[in-house]
Parts: sequence; structure tokens; C-alpha cells
Amino acid sequence: MRAGGYTAAFIAGTLGVSPNSVYNWARWAREGRPAGLDDKRPERKSAMDEPMRTELAGIIESTTPEEHGFDSLLWTREIAAALVKERFGISFSPKWVGRILTDLGFTPQRPRYRSDRADPAAVERWRTETFPAIAAQASEEGAEIFFGDESAIQLGFHAGTTWGKKGQTPVVTASGPVGGRKTIMMVSAISRKGQLRFRLHSGSFDAVAFIDFCKRLMATTDKPVFLIVDNARVHHAKIVKAFEAQAEGRLRLFYLPSYSPQLNPDELVWNTVKNGRMGKAVLRNGGDMHRVALGALRSLQKLPETVKRLFSHPELTYITAAQPE
Repeated sequence: MRAGGYTAAFIAGTLGVSPNSVYNWARWAREGRPAGLDDKRPERKSAMDEPMRTELAGIIESTTPEEHGFDSLLWTREIAAALVKERFGISFSPKWVGRILTDLGFTPQRPRYRSDRADPAAVERWRTETFPAIAAQASEEGAEIFFGDESAIQLGFHAGTTWGKKGQTPVVTASGPVGGRKTIMMVSAISRKGQLRFRLHSGSFDAVAFIDFCKRLMATTDKPVFLIVDNARVHHAKIVKAFEAQAEGRLRLFYLPSYSPQLNPDELVWNTVKNGRMGKAVLRNGGDMHRVALGALRSLQKLPETVKRLFSHPELTYITAAQPE
């Protein structure tokens, strides 16, 4: 390619190497030393045989770096390269290890975080026993099952990426709650049928506000409502329990295992609204924030098939198994 007139930059981009490598290879060829190419490239793919690759894939898939003595829970190319050197005695650059991981079917992804305070046994019981029983009871009584949750959005919320000068990583200084900064509480509930009900609330979300939302939810259907929520204090308040009793079966509250948001499909509504819309919107004041949040929720409400697809998340297959369409 070099002899054919291609620039070093073009060749480098085509082969995925640096221009300096191209210059070196061309010089070695002129000097009659093409074998120097091998001398300078210890990172040959054949250095890791198939059993080694299989073992590496198993390690990445089923363990964390912490289990191998590294001070991290996230697999990076650098940590994987250090593991390969330690375990197999082969020195690879992080970039080359990244290629190996790609060949093995791995991609860099943002992980889902779990609380170490969650009870795995309780989560498993919920998946295999508790929720199937709730679904069966709802079917028998002709009730609608909704999953509910609350979330706050504060003016100044940001998500995703930001533009900056190439080679100069932008720094965003995060702060805690700022007095006077506008905050909106959002509460919603979704069903397996693609229904979305929501309410925006200014100020703190207390038991009275939760009861008001329950009344609105009940008013949207003539069927009994089974509402599944987390263990937030507001959901266990005495006046909430009293309201549930007064509803005489029109409203039943059920509680997810503690510290297990992955079991609640309504969490994905907030991911859609906050990261998909709010984090990228141009907001100048509380009015803008309310308008964008309201628009995002209304848009999603008009897309029942999109809401249904939230239940297809791998963590939520227990719902679709117990409550098929």
C-alpha cells in the first residue's frame, strides 16, 4: 500500500495501527528486514490458544475483578490484560485484550448495580412464589395489576455525555441538594396491558399525596387494583393502611422485597423519562422542567406497545411468565 502511494495515515486507519508503525514497517522493508515485523509484534492472536480464551471468557462472565485481587468490581481492558499476564504469563496491551474480548462476544456496557443489602432468597421467593400467587389471585378476582414507583427530578439534572475540547475531558462538579432549586416528584404506575398512569407533584411526596394518586388510579378502572410498590416508608404509613382497608377490596397493596428495584418495571419508566428526555432537554427554569416531564410522560402514555415492551427486560421475565397477555 505504501508503494502504491497511500499515505501512512490512511494505511494506519485501514489497519487499525499508529502511523509510526507504518513508517517503521516501511523502513524495515526498505532495509530488507521484513521479519522485523514479527519481532515488534509480540501480541499475536495465536499466543492465546482456545482453552485459554474459553477460560478467560468464563472468568469475565461469572466473576468480578475483586475476586481476583483487584480493587474494582468492573472489568476494564487494563484489568483484563493484567489478569491475562498473571494467569497465562502472556503480556498483551489493553487494546489487544479488548479485541480478544470482542472476539469472545463481550462488549463494554454500563452495569446494573445491585444493593448488597438485598436478600437473594427473598428475591427468588418473589419471582417463583409470591408474584405468581398475586397474579393468580388477580385473575380470580378480575383485578388489574399495576407496578408503581416514585422518582424526583431536580433542576440541574444531567445525564449522558457533554461536548468538550478533544483531549480535554470536561469536568462536571456535582453538588447535593441546593436550597431553592426546583424539584418535581413524579409518581407513576404501569400494567402488563401497556397502561401508564402518572402524576407530577411539587414538594415532598408524603402519604397524603400517595393516597391521592391511588384514588386517581382507581378512578381509571372499574376493576379492583392490585398495586405493587417498594418498601418506602410512605407506602407503609398508617393512613395509607387505613385507606386501603376503607377501599373494601378496590385497592390492594403488595410490597416488593427490600432493595430490589430490578424487580419493578416502573423503574424503566424513569430511565426513559429522565435519561431519555429530561437529561437532554434545554431547561432554564422549573416551568421548563415541568413541561418536559409532563410531555415525556404523556408521550409514553400514548404508546402502550412501548410500555408493554418494558416488561420484556430479562429481569422481568417472572412477570410475563405468571401473567401472559
